[in-house]
Amino acid sequence: MPVGKAIGAALILMLICSIFGGLLVNGLCMMLSPQSWFDLPQWFRGGAALNKAKYCSGWRAFEMRVAGIGILAIEFFMFFSMARNHM
Repeated sequence: MPVGKAIGAALILMLICSIFGGLLVNGLCMMLSPQSWFDLPQWFRGGAALNKAKYCSGWRAFEMRVAGIGILAIEFFMFFSMARNHM
């Protein structure tokens, strides 16, 4: 049964890595360039119903960048919390 546990652990690890990777790409694109975030596929952005013309300039673009920073901060907090608990 150790092989089954190893396969299960590998699948869970791949799922966690794909979630963290997706959040990382979304957060970085939101923070660096809101316009490039709208160029991502709809399914990768999480299906957000935001308007590209409205959120790519001015105050709304600043809000988008702050949201990206928030996503990255939450992701790093979760990562380091998990790493601290397993060391």
